Amino acid sequence: MKMLKTRKSKQIFYGVLWLLCFLMVNWPIGTMAQRFEPYILGMPFCLFYFWAVYSLLILVGVLVAWRLFRD
Repeated sequence: MKMLKTRKSKQIFYGVLWLLCFLMVNWPIGTMAQRFEPYILGMPFCLFYFWAVYSLLILVGVLVAWRLFRD
């Protein structure tokens, strides 16, 4: 991955990254997760999926805040 040089390009990159993570919990991807029936870690798949994706969304949000606003 090439280095992002300007603050504006970093903002665009991390904004798109956060948006992609956010889209993973909305329609249609979120509804696809509800169709599966297996259990993972004792939870139904859809519960595990939403738990994992929201955790990822929080981590990406913290990464965005750290990378963009630390200066």
